[in-house]
Amino acid sequence: MKTGVLHLVDSLEIGGAERMAVNLANGLSRAQFLPHLCATRLGGPLQNELAPDVQYLSLNRRARLDLPALWRLKNYIRQNRIRLIHAHGTALFIASLTKHLCPESRLIWHIHAGALIHQRRVPMVYRFLTHNTDAIFAVTRALSDWAKIKLRFPANRVWYAPNFILANPHEATKTVELPGIAGFRLVCVANIRPPKDHITLLRAFKCVVEAEPRARLILVGGEGESAYARKVWAEREALQLDGQVFWLGKCDNVLSILSACDIGVLSSRSEGFPLTLLEYGSAGLAVVATQVGECPEILDHGNAGVLTPPHDPSALAQALIILLTNPDRRAALGHALQMRITHHYSPEAILKAVEETYAHILCLR
Repeated sequence: MKTGVLHLVDSLEIGGAERMAVNLANGLSRAQFLPHLCATRLGGPLQNELAPDVQYLSLNRRARLDLPALWRLKNYIRQNRIRLIHAHGTALFIASLTKHLCPESRLIWHIHAGALIHQRRVPMVYRFLTHNTDAIFAVTRALSDWAKIKLRFPANRVWYAPNFILANPHEATKTVELPGIAGFRLVCVANIRPPKDHITLLRAFKCVVEAEPRARLILVGGEGESAYARKVWAEREALQLDGQVFWLGKCDNVLSILSACDIGVLSSRSEGFPLTLLEYGSAGLAVVATQVGECPEILDHGNAGVLTPPHDPSALAQALIILLTNPDRRAALGHALQMRITHHYSPEAILKAVEETYAHILCLR
């Protein structure tokens, strides 16, 4: 009999945890699993990327403790005979409550946020929430160690599970018109939120433009936090970059945009496992990223991309200028990253590992 698996995520807005929930639900073997996905608070554009046979539930949860929503979720799990609840990120809260109502189901917490490692008060909260969790998936080795040490979670039930990307059948690959000219377009795919540190990126890009006036920076992503976004746009105006930095907002044709760009950049001050780097590499872009989260591992510690310290506009600018002025170096790094993704982050290998781990979790006593 096939195993019912419910991926639980707070929303289907575009983000790394949300996209991984969709990718896993879409990619699971249909010979072994019946995939379901529940957005506990909001839907979003990623709902359109769900495979037609993935059963979808929207709870419209309005508060952290929304008893009617919790009851609907419990009934859904019982009615559909869900044996595995796979909670992504902050969906752990409602998943932990649900496990008390459905003790026969196994609960997995999938940790995506690298910033958890640096927050002092977090371990106590998550130690309590994971008390009845059966297993943990972590997108970075550092998060895996954090779960074992800070949460005191049994080491034999913590698995490292790197992210992966699936080709999006709904995205039509077509030519897009972007500002600037070929060879001088930089792109940053990241929601406008403090961890992504767009302000450091803008300060670095000011130096880039002074060295190469033809350079243009394309920003792709939603305004995750309006107060921070206002600071970013104020910084762009203060640096007089309105004619060189362009924000496209949320886009559903990211791969098409990347194919028209030359360098991918990520200036984050903290990360888990950024799917953006996999998207850059799949498009053949040379990449500059900060040394945070799993970025060094993805970029093979500098062999498949350039790494710079976080919060360092000067180092970031220098790396971007070197790639802008050296097309051969750009091409070599882009190819190296593309090959690394093919060999180390293929969806087939990662999905097989996840499915094997599911089977192991179902046998736990």
